Amino acid sequence: MGRVITLPVFGRRPDQQNHAVHQKGTAPRRHRIRRAGNWCYGCVWRMGTLLRDRILSLASLLDGLDEATFSRLGTTLVEEVGLLAQNGRSAPSPREALLARIDSVMNRHLHNPDLGPSDIAGIVGISVRYLHHLFAEEPDTFRTRLMAKRLDAVSNVLIKSPTSETTLTQVAFAHGFSSAAHFSRSFKQRFGVSPKDFRQRH
Repeated sequence: MGRVITLPVFGRRPDQQNHAVHQKGTAPRRHRIRRAGNWCYGCVWRMGTLLRDRILSLASLLDGLDEATFSRLGTTLVEEVGLLAQNGRSAPSPREALLARIDSVMNRHLHNPDLGPSDIAGIVGISVRYLHHLFAEEPDTFRTRLMAKRLDAVSNVLIKSPTSETTLTQVAFAHGFSSAAHFSRSFKQRFGVSPKDFRQRH
């Protein structure tokens, strides 16, 4: 008769578990424990890594456990997964993950003054139409978000290096602006003060 162990259903979040899922078979205990550990390693909710380490640490104890104890440990682990899911945050949706990737690509290419939707879409691997579809449900447009990122990046430079010999125009151009006048207007609109006054205050 095959051994019985209680493990999470792979591919589901802990809050979707039935708390006790029995898997029967001849797979070695160490293999099943490592499968559970690797599954938890991919979890994005809080404390997922801690749970993975806890599971994998059982490997050194397996030889001395009887079947009843081994099964009880499996049930306990599933309960721990459920508790972590309740107290942590759930995995991001595919849409949220894609928007996060788009933000990351924007951040890496702020220096490019010609950066546009087609560039981002090409890097991410989606169509321009779908890119705009994603932003249709966001509070800001693609252009608005890109401008905000440029301005925030400039402001961070001015805060960290208020006495730098680098001119405001040089800082602006290094973050994708191609017009000093446009930069000044946009900066004041976002922060309420001119770039010069902002630098002096910080």
